[in-house]
Amino acid sequence: MHLLNLMKVKVNKFLWMPFFILALFLVACSDDVLDTTDYYFKPVENKSELLPAELSFKSAGGSFEVLFDTGQEWNAYVQNEEDTWVHVSKTEGGSGINSLEITVDPNTSQDDRFAAVIIMAQTMGKKITVSQTATKHERESAHRSVLAYLAAENSLNPYAMSDLVEMIKGVEDIPEDNNLLVFLDDIKYPRIYEVSRNEIGISDTIRVKSFSEDLDSADPATLEMALNFMKTNYKADEYGLVMWSHGEGWTPGKNATRYIGIDNNQNTQNNFGSMMGIDGLKQAITNSVGYLDLLFFDACFMLTAEVAYELNDCCHYMVGSPCEIPGPGAPYHKVVPHFFADELSRGQIAESYYQYYLNESRHDYGAVISTVDCSVMEDFADTTAKMAAKYFYPGAEILSGDWVQYGFGSVISGYNRKNMYLDIKQVMRETLNGDDYSEWLDIFNKTVLNFCATDFWYSDFSHGNVPLDVTKVGGLAMALPLLITDSRELEDLQQMSWFDRVWK
Repeated sequence: MHLLNLMKVKVNKFLWMPFFILALFLVACSDDVLDTTDYYFKPVENKSELLPAELSFKSAGGSFEVLFDTGQEWNAYVQNEEDTWVHVSKTEGGSGINSLEITVDPNTSQDDRFAAVIIMAQTMGKKITVSQTATKHERESAHRSVLAYLAAENSLNPYAMSDLVEMIKGVEDIPEDNNLLVFLDDIKYPRIYEVSRNEIGISDTIRVKSFSEDLDSADPATLEMALNFMKTNYKADEYGLVMWSHGEGWTPGKNATRYIGIDNNQNTQNNFGSMMGIDGLKQAITNSVGYLDLLFFDACFMLTAEVAYELNDCCHYMVGSPCEIPGPGAPYHKVVPHFFADELSRGQIAESYYQYYLNESRHDYGAVISTVDCSVMEDFADTTAKMAAKYFYPGAEILSGDWVQYGFGSVISGYNRKNMYLDIKQVMRETLNGDDYSEWLDIFNKTVLNFCATDFWYSDFSHGNVPLDVTKVGGLAMALPLLITDSRELEDLQQMSWFDRVWK
């Protein structure tokens, strides 16, 4: 569950221990276990939240992994045999660092229920109180439920757990009537976590669904399943989705065009395998929650006019980057609270992302990120199509020598990124005349609600920082068909709804 190295803590033995044990026998009864966390059961260093005194589950049930360090052999059991709805993954273990998974069945009764799990080493015990609400005591509908979909069965695997830890930190500042779920498919079998604060205010994760076999996280059916799980068990007035993985916008990749997400189906860290197309992403959203109030792409190249238009009828606000993003990705301890903001139009997700890379420990990477209101994409496409017919007709002279290229190099299948990730504002600003540009800029400013960028971004393909004049660009990329010379690339662009609407 954790990538950090775990350090074993040595337990000292005192000469007076036999007398203490004798006293314990005289004062303790079998149903009142003395909590001796500070002696026989020590939290693993820097992991104290994983040895809680209380665990709270919703009616859907789930699992929690308890992590502890003990100097003695131990055994574990549910205190009362009639509490058959609680299970422990192990009944005994040895000294050192141990993990124990506590699993709770769904609560189909009309009452809240309570139990206790006991971990004993000799006469010293750790008691963990387990509570579970009944459905009737839970809110019928939360304000917003968000699924972070981490397709990490690829080279980004090392970042997945650190981002999950950041999310745990981030939920400290979200209102209670919201839910954050994490679907994680790394080099282990997939699982779904609920990230929340328990009744005593500690942020933690509950494993609410485990899979006994590998899944293809680049298969739209897998995403649809995860979204349906959220809709069924964490019903809300609004839904959000975080797509975390590699991305290429609409640009063709191996086995798919317009992809987001790679799964090598080998539980390794290579980048060769299945890819999810934007059409598959749209299908998964439409077939499950139907509509997203928030779609956050923590993936490269995803904020393009082509992607935003393709998804405009199933998504309201879209946040992402038109270029490469740093490997560490979003600072989730900063952005998670803004996933649940009442006014997503204020662009706080993009702003906090940008501020982190501008001012804090990751400033050497740079960040380029924007917020798009997809509900006005039809009007934006109308105006852009009008300008395309007037200025970008076949044979028109296009002066593109100094335009920003957000993309460098080639995608996996050998397609060139050049002229596929041009900044649309710069293209129009340097091509349209004054009145036409003013008309186009008015609708652009209603579409791109905020643009946050440092004056450079880091490109792995150019192996260094790329300068960016933020006064010339607007943070939304597009492909320009007149400049695409590869017939395969042009054919793929012609499959996009944006092409039919604007360029055809």
